[in-house]
Amino acid sequence: PTTRGAQGVRSAGRKGDTSHLDHRGPAPCWFEASLRHKRAHLCGQKFLELYAGSARLSRAFAAQGVAAEAWDIDYGTDNDLLKEVNVQRALRELRSGDVCFLWLAIPCSSWSRARRKDGRGPGPLRDDGVSLWGFDHLEGKDLAKVQEANRLVKNSCRII
Repeated sequence: PTTRGAQGVRSAGRKGDTSHLDHRGPAPCWFEASLRHKRAHLCGQKFLELYAGSARLSRAFAAQGVAAEAWDIDYGTDNDLLKEVNVQRALRELRSGDVCFLWLAIPCSSWSRARRKDGRGPGPLRDDGVSLWGFDHLEGKDLAKVQEANRLVKNSCRII
């Protein structure tokens, strides 16, 4: 059978045979294809999804018998990773040894490639070079959006 991973990586092979997988690729693709074979070793372990949104990935792990926890600001301020107390709680959770897999999907509102100078929508707020952390000319809502996104990325780097 052929599977399609989260990053569009394709893998094909026989059930139970993981030798065909590209282990250099994104971990979720490898995990997705081999979960059913590793499940016994994950009992009592937890999957932690930060910036979970709809928490589909957490639900998928839970459906496979893996304890899962989803954090997202939409679930309340106890999940706001702009707050230092919550970053510290996430770090404690990871240091506890209970978390076997961590997934982060940082909000892309200011990082998105969809924001470009094509006259059809909002322009970019940053680039890949000198202005990676935001253009100097930003103000108002755009500046606030970039500053918030930068804090989330920095906090996420601390967490991982």
